[in-house]
Amino acid sequence: MAKPAGVSRRRSGQRAALLAVAVAVPLGGLLVGSAHAADPSATVGDIAEAWYASAPIDVCSTPLGCPPQQVPTSPYPAGSLHVGVASGQETARSYLQPDLSRLPFGATLLSGTMTLHVDTANTDGSLSVASTKILACLVTAPFSDGTQGSPTKPPATDCTTSAKPVYDAKSAAFTLDLTTFLQAWNAGKQQLGIALVPNQSEVGQTDAWHVTIEGRKQSGAKPVTSTISYRAPAPDAGFGIPGGAPIFVPPQPAPVTVPPVPLPASASPAPVPAPVVAPQSPAAAPLAQRPVAFAGPIQNPAAFLAPLALLAGVVFFARLFTRDATPRKASS
Repeated sequence: MAKPAGVSRRRSGQRAALLAVAVAVPLGGLLVGSAHAADPSATVGDIAEAWYASAPIDVCSTPLGCPPQQVPTSPYPAGSLHVGVASGQETARSYLQPDLSRLPFGATLLSGTMTLHVDTANTDGSLSVASTKILACLVTAPFSDGTQGSPTKPPATDCTTSAKPVYDAKSAAFTLDLTTFLQAWNAGKQQLGIALVPNQSEVGQTDAWHVTIEGRKQSGAKPVTSTISYRAPAPDAGFGIPGGAPIFVPPQPAPVTVPPVPLPASASPAPVPAPVVAPQSPAAAPLAQRPVAFAGPIQNPAAFLAPLALLAGVVFFARLFTRDATPRKASS
């Protein structure tokens, strides 16, 4: 027995709908995954770098020296950064601040890595780099850019937010995972940089090593770089700048309300006297109000006769053209 055509069409439609769902679900997952994979990234340098020494070091680099000569001359290149240990005690630490201002305002920081190139020249101070035990900690106090070997107390750090750099001898560079620090900055902690310090929990009493990191101000060096992936803000998160970066509008001060000052009872305004108008003399009357009189004889007396002559002419011609023209019989 043949099935009705309506039933066949209905079943065909159901099979097509199931096929569309089976294709759309995996495709939607791929689209979502590709959207996350398409999160942009940017490579930025440092906006500030500094290093501190546990003992005074002269950073003068001129051949003749820089008086007064009170401390030994630094063996390190100008602009380089340092982390070191001698006999298990810290001798140097460095501070770095990535330039996150190059990322879109309001972006969510997802992940990133920092690359630090080691100065391997024999005369630049690196020693037993493969044996280093460095810990990167969150900086919680500002530091001055360009500080070179200052013996003053270094800015405070928070090593509960930390990560360990990994050294690659082939590329002579450290790689630091920035995810922990990016999460802290996303959570609202102030972005003051990252400190590279000896990991005292792993340093032994006889350890001695020193790392010279190439800084951005070091001549001919490879600067520190950070590659950070982020999620751009929503298009309506900003205005005025392409890419969603909003224009900073400073807060407007509240309007100042000045209360009215009441006048004292005795300070009532004095009445204004009515203006006094001086009487005008007849001689001072305006010219338009004076009577007009003829002065002197009439220059043309015949001008008064012209209207009368005109009137007489009109009457004469009116009678001439309106009288009966039929000839009258002479009376006997």
